Amino acid sequence: MAAIAAGSTRAFKAVMETYMQDIFRFSYSLLGNQSKAEDIAQETFLRLWSHGRTWSPKGRLKSWLLKIAHNLCIDEIRRIHGHVNVDDVAPMLADTSAGPREILADMQAASILRQALFLLPERQRAALMLVHYNERTNIEAADIMDISVDALESLLARGRRALREKLDGQKKSLLGE
Repeated sequence: MAAIAAGSTRAFKAVMETYMQDIFRFSYSLLGNQSKAEDIAQETFLRLWSHGRTWSPKGRLKSWLLKIAHNLCIDEIRRIHGHVNVDDVAPMLADTSAGPREILADMQAASILRQALFLLPERQRAALMLVHYNERTNIEAADIMDISVDALESLLARGRRALREKLDGQKKSLLGE
């Protein structure tokens, strides 16, 4: 980060190559729109370049980048009044080591799960995505969302409960049966 703050394009490129996909996936998981997620990822790294001096070494760089992306996504969601069209969500990349039936079952299960996730309120969805898909600790996720750990845990509990309710009755579809 010191090298980026000093203007090193090589250091910036290394950080970008390391974290760009993670930032894009997180943004996409909140917005459900590839183009907007790409814009958010690019804006996140523009802010890294221009505001890199404000990064605090006491935290993880990836968490700081996720916090920037989260804030940008929330701004975008508010701009479009919280509406995300589930039909716009592209199919999840399949594991090519599986056979065609397994791939189709995985894609169908992922689609069902994604649809259920996009029906959750944005804060519950963000909490679940940060903790379960981006493997952030509760402390890191709370910091990224700028809330207390207790508030994050409440969002996680409500989000999990709502997700279970939304997926109730779809067990066979999720298991590929």
